[in-house]
Amino acid sequence: MKRCVVSSLLAIVIALCMPLVLAAKMSDEAFLELCKTGSVAQIQKAIRSGSDVNASDEWGSTPLHEAAWHNSNPDVLNVLLKAGANVNATTSSFVTPLHLAAGNNANPEITALLLKAGADVNALNKWGNSPLHDAAQTNPNLEVLKALLKAGAEVNAENDEGSIPLHDAVRLNTNPDVVMALLKAEADVDAVDGENKRPVDYADSNKHLKGTEANRYLYELSNGVGREKKMARPKYKIVAEEKNYEQYIVKFYNENIQVMHKLENTLERGSWTMTWDPGLGPLPFAVIFSGFFKNTEGVMRKIMLIFSVYPDKDNTDIRRIRHAFDGDTFFREGLPAWLEYEIMN
Repeated sequence: MKRCVVSSLLAIVIALCMPLVLAAKMSDEAFLELCKTGSVAQIQKAIRSGSDVNASDEWGSTPLHEAAWHNSNPDVLNVLLKAGANVNATTSSFVTPLHLAAGNNANPEITALLLKAGADVNALNKWGNSPLHDAAQTNPNLEVLKALLKAGAEVNAENDEGSIPLHDAVRLNTNPDVVMALLKAEADVDAVDGENKRPVDYADSNKHLKGTEANRYLYELSNGVGREKKMARPKYKIVAEEKNYEQYIVKFYNENIQVMHKLENTLERGSWTMTWDPGLGPLPFAVIFSGFFKNTEGVMRKIMLIFSVYPDKDNTDIRRIRHAFDGDTFFREGLPAWLEYEIMN
């Protein structure tokens, strides 16, 4: 009798444990896919079965990346975060879950949850875009943008193309209220991008913006400085022998802005200087662009580029150098091959 009771109890224990034994861990790929559309119960079950909340695919995307991008249920993200998911994990392109939520997820609760969990509101991806850039470009939900601004997003952050979020919203967003919110957050209407354009210069290309109050307000603010565009400023320090010469550096920078942006994106650290140089011939002065560049092998090399400048007239040498960097003519003699490669690629 005793043996029979023990056998019965053992059978019950085995029956109860059998589902746990049979619940095999799913592959990382399957778990990432599940996080796109799965329910809280499904995600919890997968985690109990051994799925790694910080697993990543070949591009570095984690379960939290996929959920932030595709899943509209904040409870799913909560489950992942409580299980130890890294809120600031980055892909191979330095994209964070917040970038994906801001740019793609229509539910503002997702963005708010990530921010509350410690997501970096000003993280930059490979292209220099912050989450606010992504929201301005492709997310028409105004509440997502507001959540980012409330959390301290830099409204005038520049990406690698020199664009601030207002440039992107005017050019691409389908909701005019997003543009209006950025304007009310004191976005710089005079900021110029790598194409030397202000946000207002893109207004006519966005059919969703035409005829709206946001469009009218954008033009009103932009026309407050007249029709002439405000000069862009170099990212690096300007040093001039005489204060009034600084305007010529800014003028030179704007006339050659596409090349200057390419140089700045390659430059690790450096400065713009203006100095007298009798050795260059009968020129009033020269703009010297100097700093440390990282060559194609990752080695730091110091370089100095000298551009001849006549303050009050067009200069053929400047145009030739600009075109050379744009790939239309040969490079100036003596330009290092590694720098040529950096500028051309």
